[in-house]
Amino acid sequence: MTTVTNLPRRPLAPPDVAELNGDDRIDVAPYGGVRDDGVRIYAVKLAVDDTAYALGFDDATEQWEHLLTVDAADLSAADDQLDTVLDEWAVETYGGSFDVVKPIG
Repeated sequence: MTTVTNLPRRPLAPPDVAELNGDDRIDVAPYGGVRDDGVRIYAVKLAVDDTAYALGFDDATEQWEHLLTVDAADLSAADDQLDTVLDEWAVETYGGSFDVVKPIG
């Protein structure tokens, strides 16, 4: 897996997602996280133009990992592929699934 270096070396918080979504070229959808004393987002789906990405934060390495890149021309198919890889990654990396985090608007 490829490390993503232009994101914070921590799970994202809602203001981070809002800042990323402020860029007209990028759409970020929180996929999974942990609700503690706030929301920590460990998995996201990110779209730039016609390409979509699955990204996950690994506590062990304290880095975001690039898990999958798909063509987003068929959004439904792309979404299914991203969901599958993120679900598998959550089980493999953390031994289970995260709380599903609704998109932050």
